[in-house]
Amino acid sequence: MSNNGDVSNEDYLTEDVTNVPFGVLLKLVKSQMFFPLALIAVVAIKVVSKLKGRSDALNAVCRTSKPIEFADMPAQARIAFEGLANQLKGFRWVRFEQRPCLGLRQQYEALALHEDGCTIALCEWQHQMVVVLAVKGEDPVKTTEAVTTEFVSFEGDRSTIITSYIPREHMAALSLYDGGLGDVEAVSNDQRMEVAIEKHFGRLKGVSPNIMNEEGACKRAAQHSAKVVKHFLNLGLIRPLLPKEVPKLQEYRRKHAAEFEPYTRR
Repeated sequence: MSNNGDVSNEDYLTEDVTNVPFGVLLKLVKSQMFFPLALIAVVAIKVVSKLKGRSDALNAVCRTSKPIEFADMPAQARIAFEGLANQLKGFRWVRFEQRPCLGLRQQYEALALHEDGCTIALCEWQHQMVVVLAVKGEDPVKTTEAVTTEFVSFEGDRSTIITSYIPREHMAALSLYDGGLGDVEAVSNDQRMEVAIEKHFGRLKGVSPNIMNEEGACKRAAQHSAKVVKHFLNLGLIRPLLPKEVPKLQEYRRKHAAEFEPYTRR
C-alpha cells in the first residue's frame, strides 16, 4: 500500500490495454491523434506491455465516487449534461457525482430516472489529456472529451438490458464485451439520442422490467457500477494502480497543470 498525500493506490484503477487486440486499440487511439502518430503510439504501448506484462498507467480513476452539486462541476461538464438534459425526454436527474482521478483526467457522472421508473440513464462526461513531445511540428497537447450514456433496465435480479449511446470511435470496444454484463447493444452518437431511447424501450417489449423509485435507482446504479468494475477486472482490461504509480501520476499532473487546469474551472 502506498499513501501519497492521503492518496492510496488501493483506491484507484487504471486501464490496461495488454489484452486489447491491436486493431481495436488502434481504432480507439487514432480518434485522439493523427493515424501515423497513433500507429507509433500503439506499437510502443504493445511492446512495453509485452515486456512488462502490463501497460503503463497514463491516468487512474477512483473506485468510489462522491456526490457533487451541478453548479460545482467544471463548465465543460455542465455544458455536456445540459445538452443531455435536452435530449433525455421523459427522464429526470437524480444525482450528480465526481469520480476522483489521478493524472491528466477528470470524470463526472449523472444518474437519471425515466418517468415510468423502469429505466435509468447512466451518463458520464470524461476529459483526458496527454502530452506528446516526440513529434516536431505537432501540438504536444492532445485533449479529448467524451460523453456516454447507458440506458439500463433490470428484470428481476439477474437479467440486465443495456443500450449504450456512445461516440462512434468507442464502438470498436464493443467487441471486448463477452455478455457478462447483460444483453448489450449500442447506438453511435452520430445519430440522435432519441434513436437510442426508442431502441431501448423497443427492446423492453415482452419484458417485465423492475420499477424503481429514486432510492431504488441509486441502489441499482451502484450495483451495476460494481458489476462493471468486477467484470473488466476479470477480463484484464483494468487493473489496480501500483504504489509507485501514484507519485508518478501526481507529478505528471503538476508538471502540466498550466495546460490542464483551465479545463477544471467552473
